[in-house]
Amino acid sequence: MNNNIQIADIIDQTVVSEAHICVPETCLSKLNTTQNKLTILCQNIRSTNANFTGFELLLKRINFLPNIIALTECWLSVKDAPFLNNYSTFSTKNLNNRSEGVAVYITNSLLCTSYEPTVDGANCMVTIIDNEIAIVAIYRSPSYSSSADHETFRRSLEQILTPLDKFKHIIVTGDININICQNSKDKYASKYLDLVASFGLLPAHIFPTRKRACLDHVFIKSKSPSTTLVVENTLTDHSATILSLTLKVRSTSASKKVTKINYDTLGTQLRATNFSKMYQLNCNDCASYFVRTLGELVKSSTNTIVLPRRKIILKPWITPGLVRCMRNRNAMHRNLKNNPDNPIIKETYRRYRNFCNTIIKKAKIIYDRTELQKVSKTNPKKTWEIIKSVTNYKTTPPQSLELLHLCSTPVSSVSKVNNNFANVGKSLARNITVPSNVNTQPEVQFSTTSFFLFPTSDSEVLSIVRVNDLKSNCAVGWDGIPSEVLKIHKHLLVPHITHICNLCFSEGIFPDVFKKAIVIPIHKTGSKNIPENNRPISLLTAISKILEKLLISG
Repeated sequence: MNNNIQIADIIDQTVVSEAHICVPETCLSKLNTTQNKLTILCQNIRSTNANFTGFELLLKRINFLPNIIALTECWLSVKDAPFLNNYSTFSTKNLNNRSEGVAVYITNSLLCTSYEPTVDGANCMVTIIDNEIAIVAIYRSPSYSSSADHETFRRSLEQILTPLDKFKHIIVTGDININICQNSKDKYASKYLDLVASFGLLPAHIFPTRKRACLDHVFIKSKSPSTTLVVENTLTDHSATILSLTLKVRSTSASKKVTKINYDTLGTQLRATNFSKMYQLNCNDCASYFVRTLGELVKSSTNTIVLPRRKIILKPWITPGLVRCMRNRNAMHRNLKNNPDNPIIKETYRRYRNFCNTIIKKAKIIYDRTELQKVSKTNPKKTWEIIKSVTNYKTTPPQSLELLHLCSTPVSSVSKVNNNFANVGKSLARNITVPSNVNTQPEVQFSTTSFFLFPTSDSEVLSIVRVNDLKSNCAVGWDGIPSEVLKIHKHLLVPHITHICNLCFSEGIFPDVFKKAIVIPIHKTGSKNIPENNRPISLLTAISKILEKLLISG
């Protein structure tokens, strides 16, 4: 009997991951980013409304973007989960008290689904990736402390894990508020550990995450190698946890890559290029030749620059002085960790932390106010962009990846969606009914077989390129030629564009090369795998916009 108890104790203390305690700046050195990794970060945030800016700074400090972020104790009854760039957001809706809520952020590159199961005495979000990986993020409030509360929680957790038992990889993470540290005196820890172990889940770490207790858990069921980090930070009194699992998933680069066009090199190449051949071709071939030639020159003049991590800006309002202040605060926090019973160190850290947090908040408020004052009277669009940024109201449409699975292959699926978008105009026109009492015959008869356009001139095309109608910050079309190229080298390119436009007018042809576009489906409502429930957004080429404006004004 004693041997069985001893074996059970050994199992309870077993971890299945390489585990470390570290600070945010050393996280990247502990993880091997050269392999395929699934990274999951979990942090008790104690109100996203109050601490989300601090959490964004924490993300900058760890120097890479996790695939999945789980935030617990979000206070979602006060305000919805805020927006985070490059992530889709999922959050719990069933809240029992003011402080509850779990928000899960998933990188847009991952094809996955998330749902909220019913849990007694806790909040939970389950994320499924590729029908092989199940990630369970949980927040359990410390207010549920009775034996009955613990019993109902374990029963609910069992109901969640039972249908997930078939998955190859299972991860359970979150702030559970049950101390599973070695030699823990928590009387509910043993039954809780027995339950998760019955599903093959073992702890990835047993380090303290809040004072001397391990309340923020990571459990794994997987044969893949993994690394777990307990990341000490001052966002709340809970440390963050990061699990890195070796799996074939698309990871996010820690460095920032920027593509830049060398306009001096491009100008030299344009002057050396002979465009005389295009003046001997018909409209379609002429436009195609010009776009292809210019596109190749732009591509050869474009360089990809990897910004060093030290040059990636944390936030525009974070000054070098604030960075030093935060580093001092973090050093004092580590000193307090090593001397938790020293009242002088504790009080000194508390005062300095409050001072640091206050000046960070003031710096952000002053920056936002200054930015609003700059544009409030001249640029309403920019004003609303700043307001949405300050209030975390920004949204990015999620990728409609479900449309790739409509048919047996992605190519046939894309063709089906494209066919629907191409014929939506005809379908709507057929459904329009004209009342019988309306005279459909015009009073004046016009020719419907032809029309006439005066030839355009270099000055007219130049005026279109110069004005703000041809915006520099628009997305680039399929040809890879940004409108900024046309603006900077307008005197070299405008005569060729004028010739193409006049050919279009004289031959009555809109070139095929200008009819092509990158079509992005934006989900509107209903099921995401139905093409009709998506709105097509077309990214047109910059040169085609010039021709369109000439036709409109023509």
